Amino acid sequence: PFLLIGEGTSEIQKTIISRGLLREYRARS
Repeated sequence: PFLLIGEGTSEIQKTIISRGLLREYRARS
């Protein structure tokens, strides 16, 4: 997801990162 930083797609970037964080959070819980 961090590779999209230079692509200028901040919205899509945040969406992908947020999904990844949610998956990790759910997996840990």
